[in-house]
Amino acid sequence: MIKNKKLLACSMISAFNIAIVCFDSIGAHAGEMDVKLGGSLGVQAFTLKQKDDFTYSTPGDFNSGRLAQSGVVEDGLIIGGLEAAEGAIKYGAKFKLNANTSPNKTGNPYFAKNAWIYVESNYGKLEFGSNSEASGLIKISAVNLGKGTGGIDGDYINFIQKYDLQGNEIADAFIIGGYGPFGHDVSGRANKVTYITQKLCKDKLVFGISYIPHSGMIGTTVDMLSLKRNTGYGYKNIIDASAAYENHLGELGFGASLSWQFGSAKDNPTPRHNMNYWEIGAKFKYAALDVAMSYGDWGKSGAMKNLLPNLKYNGKFWTVGASYKYKNIDASLTYLDSKRASIAGTGECISGYRKMRAISTSIEIDGINGFKPYIECTNFRTTAPDVALSNKGTLYMVGLSVKM
Repeated sequence: MIKNKKLLACSMISAFNIAIVCFDSIGAHAGEMDVKLGGSLGVQAFTLKQKDDFTYSTPGDFNSGRLAQSGVVEDGLIIGGLEAAEGAIKYGAKFKLNANTSPNKTGNPYFAKNAWIYVESNYGKLEFGSNSEASGLIKISAVNLGKGTGGIDGDYINFIQKYDLQGNEIADAFIIGGYGPFGHDVSGRANKVTYITQKLCKDKLVFGISYIPHSGMIGTTVDMLSLKRNTGYGYKNIIDASAAYENHLGELGFGASLSWQFGSAKDNPTPRHNMNYWEIGAKFKYAALDVAMSYGDWGKSGAMKNLLPNLKYNGKFWTVGASYKYKNIDASLTYLDSKRASIAGTGECISGYRKMRAISTSIEIDGINGFKPYIECTNFRTTAPDVALSNKGTLYMVGLSVKM
C-alpha cells in the first residue's frame, strides 16, 4: 500500500510538472499549431428584495425554509483553443469550461460549457459543435449592450426565485430574455452546424445559418441514446438563420438585423405547434453613445394544438437599451418587456398572458490587465392573470471580475 501511495504521488508530481511545461508554452507555436488558454473569474456580493411569498424554497410554503437573499458568489470560466493555418484557410477548436467549485451559475453540472471545431476561409466560417447559433452570433439587440454582468441578459435571473406559486419554472412560464425558443426554452448548447459568411458589400453585410438536428442532442452519445425522435420535450430539424447590415454616415453609425427560427415540435404528449419565430433589431451609434432595440415574435411556437377559443397561445418581447463610454468607464441601461401564454414543453395555455418586465443599470470600470469592478441594479416584475402569482423585486450587485 505504501509503495502504491508513493507511486501515485510520484505520478501526480510528474503530471504536474508536465502541465507546467505545457502552460509555459501556451501562446507559442507548437509546430504549426497555436495553443491558447485564458479565462475569467468574477466575485459578486448581492442583496435581493422580492415579494415575501417568493423568498421561501417552495413559494408560498412558509414551512419550506427561506432562501438566502444576500451573500457572496463566484463564477469562473476557462477558455482555450487550438488554431492553425494553411494558406488562406484557418482551422482549429475552442472550448469553454466550468471553473467553479459547484455547477455553473445556470445550474449546468457538466465540466464543459461549449466546445466546437471551426474552419475559416475567404468564403466564410464553418463551425461544428455547441457554439452559439447563427442568430446569437450576429443579430442586433439591446441584450448586446449590457455592462457589468450583462444587464437584462445578465446574472440577475440566476438569483431570483426560480418558480411561481403553481410550481412552474419562470423560465418555462415567462419569456425571461431577448431570444427565440431555441436558446430560451431549449438549450442553445445543442450540437449544430453553423455557417457565417465573410462580411460582404464592403464589410457592411453578413449572413449566417445553423442546422440543429435535435434540441436535446447535447454533448456525447450518452444523452443522444435516450432521446425519442417524435415524442418528448423539445424540437428537431431546427433551422436558425440571420442577416445583419451595418453602415455609417459621417459620425452616425447604424445597423439592422433579421433573424428566423423554425423547427418541428415533438409531441409531449399531445401535438404542439412547430417553432416559427422571427426577430428584427436595429442600432445607432454616435461618438461614445450606442442605442439598440429588438422585437421578437414567438407566434404559436410550442403551444398545444386544438386550443379552446378563449385561450391565448402566442408570445412576444421587445428590448431597448443604451450604453455610453467615458474614458475607462462604461455605463448601460437596458429594458426587457415580454408576454407569453404557453408553458414550455407541455404547450399548455391560459386565458391571459404571463408578462415580465426588467430594467437594469450597470456601470463598470476597465482596470489594468483585465481587472474590472462593476455595480449593477436590476428591477424586475412578473405578472400573471392571477395577481397572487405575481412577483416583483430588485437585485443589487457589486462585483469584481478578472479576464485573462
